[in-house]
Amino acid sequence: MGDVHVRSKNPDALPLILTHGWPSSNADFLILIGPLTDPVAHRGDAADSFDVVVPSLPGFGFSGKPTETGWNVGRIASAWAEPMKRLGYSRWAAQGSDWGAVVTTELGVASSMTGDSTCR
Repeated sequence: MGDVHVRSKNPDALPLILTHGWPSSNADFLILIGPLTDPVAHRGDAADSFDVVVPSLPGFGFSGKPTETGWNVGRIASAWAEPMKRLGYSRWAAQGSDWGAVVTTELGVASSMTGDSTCR
């Protein structure tokens, strides 16, 4: 399993990137995809919809070992921001657990330091 991207049926859904921790994988978030992308089907409100992106940390879970060194938190955060832009998201929210929380924090710090308001 590689990275996961599921768009909500709601065109106004907020993009959300979820980052797992260690020892873990992005499979931990699979149970959340339905309720996050289609809250109405789970007795929720359509206004609470998300487009969900669930990458796999390099070298963890289902991700292969990086072929080069230097995959620190800053580089991973930068790597996360790039596909979000390619997917057409100009703004998004982020959540992480364990090491994923560290990557998520770096996303927010990098966004605030550059004046870029993409990550909330």
